[in-house]
Amino acid sequence: MKGVSSSIARTYCGAIMGFYREFNYKVNVKPSRDFKALRTHIRFNWSTKDIRKLVDHAKTLRDRAIILCLFQSGMDDSTLCSLNVGDVRRELLEGKIPLRLDLKRRKEGLPYITFLAKDAVEALKAYIRERERKEKRKFKEFGDDEPLFVAESWKRKKLERIQPRHIQAIFRKLAIEANLISEEYIRENHWNPARAHTLRAALASPS
Repeated sequence: MKGVSSSIARTYCGAIMGFYREFNYKVNVKPSRDFKALRTHIRFNWSTKDIRKLVDHAKTLRDRAIILCLFQSGMDDSTLCSLNVGDVRRELLEGKIPLRLDLKRRKEGLPYITFLAKDAVEALKAYIRERERKEKRKFKEFGDDEPLFVAESWKRKKLERIQPRHIQAIFRKLAIEANLISEEYIRENHWNPARAHTLRAALASPS
């Protein structure tokens, strides 16, 4: 009735039951299984045209670079958020295309190599030039351990690392604005099929 997903509803019920158990009061609360969120979620199959539409609707140079880096490297949003300046500095300053990234999968801890093609590299350069202008310092002055992608909090003068939730919000907003998915579907199903994670499958697609 509140329009929440099944997982959230079960979390709420678990919290209620835990509260009563703490005071030795037996209660059995079960969420109804009549959830809209239990529908089978549609699978979004990206095309290069869809990705271009998403890039064209990006409001900032940072968001444009994020989309292209995710698509051309095949990395997940958590890995992208963990990127530091030192991961790209040398090859970026040397003008390498493709740009090599030596990364490690966060869940498995396994090292792997991926690359950024020309579009992503150019978008990344444009974003870094913007950071130089706003932060009033040169890229070579950035610390190796500084986050590559930062949350847009220029008024507070803080360089806070972008988080996966920020990327999820970006993709949700842009997917609606680019007419890739309807706002009604996302609202009713609490799910964005055109989310960042699905770009990994698009990397291997010939379309």
